[in-house]
Amino acid sequence: MKKIAILIFISTLLFATSCRTKKAAIGTTATYKSSKLFKKIKKSNIDYKWYSYKSDATAYFDGTTVGGTVDIRIKRGEVIWMSVKKFGFEVARVLIRPDSAFAIDRFNGRYMADSYGYFTKKYNIPVKFEVLQDLLVANNITQGQKPVNGSVKGEKYTLKTQGKDLGIVYELDKDFKVSNSIFKSKDNKTIEIKLANYKSKFGKEIPYLRKYSFPNSISPKYFLNLKIKDIKINKAQKIKFEIPKKYTKM
Repeated sequence: MKKIAILIFISTLLFATSCRTKKAAIGTTATYKSSKLFKKIKKSNIDYKWYSYKSDATAYFDGTTVGGTVDIRIKRGEVIWMSVKKFGFEVARVLIRPDSAFAIDRFNGRYMADSYGYFTKKYNIPVKFEVLQDLLVANNITQGQKPVNGSVKGEKYTLKTQGKDLGIVYELDKDFKVSNSIFKSKDNKTIEIKLANYKSKFGKEIPYLRKYSFPNSISPKYFLNLKIKDIKINKAQKIKFEIPKKYTKM
């Protein structure tokens, strides 16, 4: 009888301790292995030579919000090409290379031609060309980055990584899909990216809703919202860009 009483006492004590532990864990943040989260986001990236998509788009720029459609074509390491249309007519075309950036404003008959460095400084874009390409593809930036901190709260995970030029904070859902990320350069310039509506394609989970905000989503100076319709991988695309002779430089 004494043995049974002792067992009952120990079981009751363990059960009570377990309940208290579970209650304390609700709503609190616990550490999570950052290397494991880093492997998850790295594995979700898509490998590509060519990446192109068409999308409904809304952009906020210099106090004005405009909507239309955008056709984006990317050849990895070489070029980013964009064509923006409204009511079926092209209003702008953009060409970005590792060393230069060009844009045509067909509505006002103007063009821009600058170095990539000047372009990023002017528009507070804190990333290099290769990183900008991957951000438009919605790949997670892992090259040159090291995981430094991981945590979990409820069903949401947070991963912090650090590189030579860039610090990144990723927020992931219960399935380890990135829902939000903030990129911060050494001179404190930031980009915030929100991703949603993931679909299975090319053997990966790809977000079809993307919002890019500079410097952040709370008080953006610029933002671009994309609702993607169609994505093509590794299919060569035409890249055509000519500045009309009569256009004036911005």
